[in-house]
Amino acid sequence: MNPKEEKHIRIAFLYLDEIHHVNHFISIAVELSKLAKVTVLTHPNCQDYFFESLRAFEPHEVRVEIRKTSTFRAFTDRLKNR
Repeated sequence: MNPKEEKHIRIAFLYLDEIHHVNHFISIAVELSKLAKVTVLTHPNCQDYFFESLRAFEPHEVRVEIRKTSTFRAFTDRLKNR
């Protein structure tokens, strides 16, 4: 049985477009995607550097979910209890 099917673990990384964060989490996201469903949540104006960095790790199973800024901001505000 596929380990991803055995464990129903989902991991999301929030990328708020501060470019220095890419190098901190991208390799972790790629490695975790071997064990679980990993999604990076970001916004429509995400910097190209993020996508270029992710391509450098291909093949991988990291998903990228782009949310409208208002939806994305509302989500992060809920996390921060704003």
